[in-house]
Amino acid sequence: MNFTSLSGQALQKGLDAAWLKTKIISSNIANYDTPGYKAKNVDFAEVMSKYSEAGKKTQASYRTVVYDDPSTSMRVDGNNVSMEKEQLELWKTYSQYAYMIDKISGEYNKLSYVIKNTCK
Repeated sequence: MNFTSLSGQALQKGLDAAWLKTKIISSNIANYDTPGYKAKNVDFAEVMSKYSEAGKKTQASYRTVVYDDPSTSMRVDGNNVSMEKEQLELWKTYSQYAYMIDKISGEYNKLSYVIKNTCK
């Protein structure tokens, strides 16, 4: 795998999307007590499908859309951040990020093995 292949680019964009989602979730958690704050969200599957569709046609980049999350009920102070939901999303995003890092590390380990064993 290299980062010019479609799978390499998908992994790279996936890491970027997971990092963005982590930043958004962290912002939501930080604003838990801010009156009127509306939780933001990034849909990981949506981001990856946009990249996949763009990758099939061209190598064009896409812009990630961050949107207000209307799926949670609003509290009396107008804030709709659910700490439980944010913590769960943070764990899921970390799991996805860790999986992609493991995938990339595995590819580099294979390359390292081949280089070490062919140079003897």
